[in-house]
This record gives sequence, structure tokens and C-alpha cells, in this order.
Amino acid sequence: MDEVTQYKIIKGVVSPFLAKQFISRVEKLRANSVGYRPQIWHTDKLKTTVHYYVYNHLVSYAKDQDISVYDPTIETSHVLHYEADESIAWHVDYRGADAPLMPDGTPAPARKVSASLALNNSGHLFQIITRYGVKTWRQELGDLVLFPGWAAHRVGSPLEIGLPEPTNERWSFAMWLSGPDFV
Repeated sequence: MDEVTQYKIIKGVVSPFLAKQFISRVEKLRANSVGYRPQIWHTDKLKTTVHYYVYNHLVSYAKDQDISVYDPTIETSHVLHYEADESIAWHVDYRGADAPLMPDGTPAPARKVSASLALNNSGHLFQIITRYGVKTWRQELGDLVLFPGWAAHRVGSPLEIGLPEPTNERWSFAMWLSGPDFV
């Protein structure tokens, strides 16, 4: 674990078989849904083995880092799918006092702990900013990255650092735990 951003990488959280089975279920969900963005699917209602594995690691990580979360509550979970030439820009998951309002008018919960699970070997890079610079690695199938919601991160192309272009589409699973705003 990195002592500055306190991110953690756990290898082999899911098997290739379990990842493929999960993607298949998401594709069925996608085929039967209307109005979802083409690359992101909410998977909260699936409640699969993948959900429970990631959830248990998130709760353990939050306790290890002494991060206060509700219940702990899963704020939401998504499966993200994008093509080999696509990436995700630098961003943070944490939403504090400036968070948008929920449909009922209450503030959106603060995403305090984040998880990213690779569901295939795409060749894409996971990057996170630490006090010492940017840490970069290829997130392989089954790799789970846990980190505080305030840590800037992205998924980028290996071309940016002179590695071969990814040849596979990327499938990943993201989950967040929410809690009271940091004081």
C-alpha cells in the first residue's frame, strides 16, 4: 500500500470465468434496458458474487484507512465498457459539499472510497497521482484497485508512455462507498 495516497492493489480478485460470466449478465441487462448511456451500466440490482467480493474489500479498506462510511453503504456500482482507443480523463470520485442534488432534493452522498476492478486484459493503463508523482501500471484481469475518493486517477492509453496500443476493448467494474463529508 502506498503511504501517501493509500491506494491498494489486490491481484486475482475474480477469475477469468467469473469475469466473463459477469460481463455476460451485464450485456443481457444492457440488451433489455432503455435510456442508459452506451458505455456505463448501473449494476446495483444484479448483486452478483463480483459485487460481494468488491464490497468486502472496500469495507475492509475503509476500516484499515479509518475512513468513516455509512453503514457501510454502496453508493452505486457501474460496469464501464469502452473501445481500445478510448480512455477516461483525470478525475476524482469524491463529491463533497459541492455535490449535485439527488432527485428528492437531498445532497448526493460523498464518495469516500473507490474501487476499480479489471474484468479483462485490455492493455490500458491505470494511473493515480501520489505525492511523488504519477504511478502507472497495467491493470490486468482480476486486479482490484482501492483508493480514497479524493485521489485523482485515470485510465489511459499505453501509447502515452511508449508501449503498444491496446488491442482489446476495456471492461471494468467500479463501486463506491459513501459517508459523511470529510471535516
